[in-house]
Amino acid sequence: INTVYTPNVSITGLTANTAYTFKVRSVCGSGDTSFWRTYSFRTPCVYLSLPYTQDFESEPTGSSTTGSAFANCWTRLNNGTSYGGYPYVSSSSTYNHTYGGSKGLYWYNTTTTGTYGDYQVVVLPPVDTTVGVDSLQLSFWAKASSASYVPVFKIGVMTDPNNISTFVGVDTVTITTGTAWTLFEVPLSAYTGSGQYVAVKADRPSSSWYAYVDDFTLEYTPTCVYPRNVFATEATTTSITLDWVDITPTMVWQVEYGPQGYTRGSSAGTSMTVTSHPVYIAGLDTLTNYDFYIRPVCTVGDTARWSYANTLSTAMCDNSNVFAIGSPSSGGTTYYAPVNNFYNYTLSETIIDSAEIGGPMDIEFIAYYYEYSSPSTVKTNCTIYFQPTTLSTFSSTSSMVALNSSTAVKVYSGPLNCSQGWNFFALDTVYHYDGSSNLMIIVDDNSGDYDNSSCVFRTEP
Repeated sequence: INTVYTPNVSITGLTANTAYTFKVRSVCGSGDTSFWRTYSFRTPCVYLSLPYTQDFESEPTGSSTTGSAFANCWTRLNNGTSYGGYPYVSSSSTYNHTYGGSKGLYWYNTTTTGTYGDYQVVVLPPVDTTVGVDSLQLSFWAKASSASYVPVFKIGVMTDPNNISTFVGVDTVTITTGTAWTLFEVPLSAYTGSGQYVAVKADRPSSSWYAYVDDFTLEYTPTCVYPRNVFATEATTTSITLDWVDITPTMVWQVEYGPQGYTRGSSAGTSMTVTSHPVYIAGLDTLTNYDFYIRPVCTVGDTARWSYANTLSTAMCDNSNVFAIGSPSSGGTTYYAPVNNFYNYTLSETIIDSAEIGGPMDIEFIAYYYEYSSPSTVKTNCTIYFQPTTLSTFSSTSSMVALNSSTAVKVYSGPLNCSQGWNFFALDTVYHYDGSSNLMIIVDDNSGDYDNSSCVFRTEP
C-alpha cells in the first residue's frame, strides 16, 4: 500500500503484456477513509527485437485459449459464429517442426459458412515504428496434413491487430508439397503502408484443409541469400556431382557435407570453399544418404546463412536402373503395398503406367520407401512378379487381377524386410521393359508372420 499526495502516480518495473489490478481509496482525515475501488489494466507488448523467432514451445496449448493466452503478444482473429478456436497451439509432435520440440500451430480452414469463420488470422507482435516493415522478411515452416490438401495463406501487414479491415496483403503462399515440411520465405518489400503488425491470414476456402505451421522468423531481408534448389547432376557408387541454382550472384561458395543427420559444423562434416559449380565430391560410401549445406560469400563481410540440409544419395551400381515405388517427400502412406504388415499372408498389386516409367529400360532393382520408425523384420518369404497390363487403375481394392502365366515374369524371391527410408532389392533377373505397356507389380507374401505395424509404405497417389 502506497500513500500519495497527488491525484496521479507512476508505477515502474511492470512486465509487458501482463494484466494488473489496482485499488484506490481517499483519505479525508484521520480515521476517515472511503471504500476501496478496484480497477484493472494490461501493459502493452514491447516492440520486437530483430531477428524475432517463435516456435510456440513456451506457449499455452488448446483450442480454448483466447486473447493473450493464445501466444504471448500474438493476436488471433476469427469471425466464426460457433467456433473461434482455430488456429491454435497444439502439443502434438505431429504439428511440431522445431528440433527437439513438441508444439506447433494447428490450422483448420473449412468451407462451412460462418461456423469456423470467413477468415482466420494470426498477428505477430508490433515492429518498432523506426523500422520500415518493407525492409523485413517473414519465414515459417508449413505442411498440409494430407497430400490432397492445398492450404493457402496470405501474408500481410496491419495497422490495428484487432481490426481485420486494416489487413493489407503483400504476398500469397500456397502449400503444394503435401505432407512434407517446407520453408516459406516472404520478403515484405512490396508493402508501402505504415503498419507495424505482420500477419498471416487464411480466407474461407473452396475446399477444406488442415495445415501445420511452426518456427516463425521475422528479420531484415538478407542481401546475400542461400540457394534453394540443390541437386545432384550425377551420382555414382562413390561420388556425387553437386549443383544448385543461385539466388544472389557471387563467385565464392562454401560447401559442407556429411552423413545424413549429422550436425553441421561438427567434426563429422567436411567443408570446402569453391569458386564454381557444379562440384564433384568423391570418396563417398555406396548407397548412402548425405546432407549437403551451401552458402554464398557475396562480398567481404556479407555471407549468407547456411542453407537447410539437402539430402542426396550415392548409387547402388554405376549405370544401373532402379525402379522406385513411392516418394520420401510427397504422397500418402499405405499398409498394403508391397506387403500388409497386419496379416501373415497377402497379395498386393500396383499398376505403374508407361508415362511414369518413361521409356524402355532394363530394370535391375526395385526400391520401396518405408515410413515407419520401427523396422519390419518378419517378411522373409516374398515373391515379386512383373506383368504387362492394359489397365491404368483398379476399380476398387478388391479388383485383383489373376497372374497371367504367359506374360508374368518372376523377378524376385526372398525377404522384403525394410528399415526407415529407401530399401533397395536386387532383382533375381533383369526385366526387359518394352516402354509401351503399363506395368503391374505383383507381390506375393508367404512369410506366415506379421509385425502389427500400419500405414508404413510411402506411395505416390
